[in-house]
Amino acid sequence: MRRLVMTPALPVSRQLRRLQHEMLESVFDALGTGSPQRAWVPAANLIQRQDAYVLHLALPGVPRDEVQLSVEGDALVIRGQRPVTESGEQDRWWMAEVPSGSFERRFQLPEGMAGEGISARFEDGMLRVRLPFASAPAARVIPIEGGTAEQTTVAEVVEV
Repeated sequence: MRRLVMTPALPVSRQLRRLQHEMLESVFDALGTGSPQRAWVPAANLIQRQDAYVLHLALPGVPRDEVQLSVEGDALVIRGQRPVTESGEQDRWWMAEVPSGSFERRFQLPEGMAGEGISARFEDGMLRVRLPFASAPAARVIPIEGGTAEQTTVAEVVEV
């Protein structure tokens, strides 16, 4: 168990923030869940273009082979992991703002999009996923049966 100590050289507000941070760390340590900084959600942008949606996911520091992309039901799922920054036993951390550990993002696919034709590219810490719109079915002719052969008509159907 850590002992929380006030330091006279620091302003009171800064000491309180430090104490709050240490208290939170001790709670996470006691629960065995690690640092609160381990949970993270990569930032995303979604753009609608003329023929597709384009999803950008910011993944700086995440190796390409640590990213998985899949379609599960009607959702696009992106999973991955940013490695924990290595540190030695003698290292003393002054700041830790870059989150590490695993992440998962789920994006609901629009109705009618079955996940066909999805492509992805990973470059400079950005994952770019292209989700093409479902192509409109071509017009087709459907014969109408019944009556005599002379009475058989043909109707043109355009599916929407």
